[in-house]
Amino acid sequence: MHDLAMLYYQDLFGNSSGGIALNDVADIIMGQAPSSDSYNENGEGMTFYQGRTDFGMLFPKERLYTTAPSRLAKKGDVLFSVRAPVGDVNIASDNCCIGRGLAAINNKLGFDSNASIYYALIAAHPDFDIYNGSGTVFGCINKNEMNNTKLKIDTIHKRKIFHSKVWTLLEKSALTDKENIKLDALKKSYLKKFFD
Repeated sequence: MHDLAMLYYQDLFGNSSGGIALNDVADIIMGQAPSSDSYNENGEGMTFYQGRTDFGMLFPKERLYTTAPSRLAKKGDVLFSVRAPVGDVNIASDNCCIGRGLAAINNKLGFDSNASIYYALIAAHPDFDIYNGSGTVFGCINKNEMNNTKLKIDTIHKRKIFHSKVWTLLEKSALTDKENIKLDALKKSYLKKFFD
């Protein structure tokens, strides 16, 4: 599904001239780490994603939680890795807290268009290589640099078309992902009981 959506993005937006600045179409929330003594792994509080290490194929993997959430991302926001490797993206499958390694990106238009932003950021990934330091330099991108990132997402009409065709599939993928996680946890629980 992901590959087909990317091909559709390239077909729809590939010939767009120039680009639209990210801050013209989206609001960006830079992550901030909550107090470390609020972290836990037993599901207390809100899901907390520190950075790219929590990313899956499309949606991040729940690993940590915090009872003192600070910077929040909403369900459907694009999660963007702002620390090396800069430019990797996922989609928040639920409301969550984001740490310093991430930014949450949400469209500021009058309709949902996060699907086009998500795929535009994937297409722009080579542009973020300049922020990925080499050797002892730690790569990162700041909010001002993100604001000025140029995306090929063209007209509002095309974004609406893209979103209507792709977003439902992404939501179904999120549900499938959650079900798989639940089944995996159930399987581990049964195996633990069986072998204990």
